[in-house]
Amino acid sequence: MTPSIRVRLVALAAVFFSVAARADPLPTLPSEEQVSSARALYREARELEREGKLKEALEKSFESYNTAATPVTALQTARLLAELQRLIEARNMARSVALLPVSPRETDKGRDARQQAAVLADALDGRIPKIAVGERPSGVDVLLDGKRLPTDAMAWQGVDPGAHALELRMGERSCTPLHVTLSEGEQRTVDLHDAAAACKPETQETPTPPAPAPPPALSLTTPNAPPVGDSGTSHPWRPVAGVVTGLGIAAVGLGTYLALAAKSDYDSVANECPPRGCSGPAYDTRVSARTHADVATAVTLAGAAAIAGGALLWFGDPGRTRPRVALGPTSVRLVVPLR
Repeated sequence: MTPSIRVRLVALAAVFFSVAARADPLPTLPSEEQVSSARALYREARELEREGKLKEALEKSFESYNTAATPVTALQTARLLAELQRLIEARNMARSVALLPVSPRETDKGRDARQQAAVLADALDGRIPKIAVGERPSGVDVLLDGKRLPTDAMAWQGVDPGAHALELRMGERSCTPLHVTLSEGEQRTVDLHDAAAACKPETQETPTPPAPAPPPALSLTTPNAPPVGDSGTSHPWRPVAGVVTGLGIAAVGLGTYLALAAKSDYDSVANECPPRGCSGPAYDTRVSARTHADVATAVTLAGAAAIAGGALLWFGDPGRTRPRVALGPTSVRLVVPLR
């Protein structure tokens, strides 16, 4: 063996022992004495279950499992957890059976328990309710039963059936508490749009120093219109005013129609959006309705501004001074003299 080969073997051995030292210890099989003690506790748990004392049976079953973690004790514990509606723990316990080492003395009952645990875990996945939050504003934390939810607002969270508490917080301030009740297999999206309004940051009014006076604006004035009766038109801006006003009226009508349609869509899913949350399609409908309502507001405001501008152009005095544009350092103003 050459020196270079010996060096390589030593290096490989060092890496192996370093990894082995950091690795988690392999699960060990329970001793015969532990299995015997667990079997006695298991029988007590079964007897308590037959008597209808599920909580006491679960305590004994946990003792049995902690004494000797076998497929049989794990399956029994998972079943009792499921009966007590602790579905999340029950599913995790059932899944853990596949990770238990196979004992050389494992019986047919133990092998059957492994198969039954896998079936139970799959069944519990479909029974576990799921909750998600939508329209979550930035800077607001959402707590579900006291635990902070991930920043992904639409991520489904598995929960046990029953009542749950949602809390919105901004920093250390609690804004809005919500209460949601879910049944087995139910999926709900809780819309935070309205509830988050209470989480707006508190603003304190602070006095602001007076702004410096702006420099005088540079006025660009169009030449005076010719006197009435000359070759010029009597009111050159009125055709433009009519067009602008007409467009404004049309925009206001369109905005009103969009607003009414958005409200109709929003109200159409009221039965599917109780306080405990919306179904998936109903939540999508409400989000779309809010978007349409925002568009309607923008169109209506633009139409109103157009009507106001058309009125100014219509009633301006063409015989004295035409509209002029005033240019300032940070603004542009249209000045229309009135009669």
